[in-house]
Amino acid sequence: MKIGLVRFSSLGDVLLTTGVIRELKRRLPDTQITMITSSRYSDIFAFNPNLDNLIVLEGKRPGDLLRLAKRVRNEAFDIIADLHLNLRSLFVSLSSKSRGRLHYSKCRWPRSMMVFRKERRRLDHVVTRYFRPFEELGLKLTNPRPEIWIDDATKRRMDFFLGNPRIPLVAISPGARRPTKRWIAEGYGELCKLLIELEGARVVLVGDTDDTRVASRVKGIVGRELIDLTGKTSLLELASVLARCSAVVTNDSGPMHMAAAVNTPIVAIFGPTVPEFGFSPLGKAEVIQKELPCRPCSLHGSERCTKNGFKCMRLITADEVFHVVSGVLNDR
Repeated sequence: MKIGLVRFSSLGDVLLTTGVIRELKRRLPDTQITMITSSRYSDIFAFNPNLDNLIVLEGKRPGDLLRLAKRVRNEAFDIIADLHLNLRSLFVSLSSKSRGRLHYSKCRWPRSMMVFRKERRRLDHVVTRYFRPFEELGLKLTNPRPEIWIDDATKRRMDFFLGNPRIPLVAISPGARRPTKRWIAEGYGELCKLLIELEGARVVLVGDTDDTRVASRVKGIVGRELIDLTGKTSLLELASVLARCSAVVTNDSGPMHMAAAVNTPIVAIFGPTVPEFGFSPLGKAEVIQKELPCRPCSLHGSERCTKNGFKCMRLITADEVFHVVSGVLNDR
């Protein structure tokens, strides 16, 4: 049997498909599993032993999507599962002409009710929802944790760069796609100071090129040298760095799920979004959030707060976050 899985973006969502791949291969070891994703995220699957094939979307032009759809159709999948459910993934799924087309539930309505009516109830984690269509085959998800496999050359390169492994290393991921999902730079800056002064830790800033500006603000507040890798690592290099860390402090963003994939303890800061949406960090994780009547205010964050003076993030103090991170460091 041949199974194709479709998920084009974003980093966290793509990473979370790896738990599904692992469980499918474990339950159906003779099945050929193919991941269909954007070339931007292909490194996530480069060394995954549970994956048999990888098909990537190379660009964003219509012709690129047409070529991808043709290749998918030629694969003649028995089952194709749309784990994205947008126009591009729907087009690819329909073009496959597979008799077994599956898709997951985004739970958009109950999530929207949380936003507009504040009806807080915990939804199934998105990995559970990714896997639910396969329950029709009699399969059961037992371990949702994501994973990423890192090649030895990348590990050696990043180990050499990071130096002494005996000194606690804490990763700070201050970015997020939407501004309101970012804890304030002043908070991260003061947290870095506390980690350096009171825990003797080294701090490494991580993120993609879009996070360089907020990382610069954090560095300016700290006033001393940090390891700044924002916009300077591949996905596998980022994974290798997070695997070396004793803890990762992050917003509700892709690096949060990357930390879970390498089994590093997480301290996650949530503002306009809530874990009940189904995107909570898996593995060893502590979530810091403020219970306010205006939360959650959006499904994916927004450009600016228009409701309550950004209290969901501004009320979270550096001392509060440091106390949690310190507990994680001392538990290891």
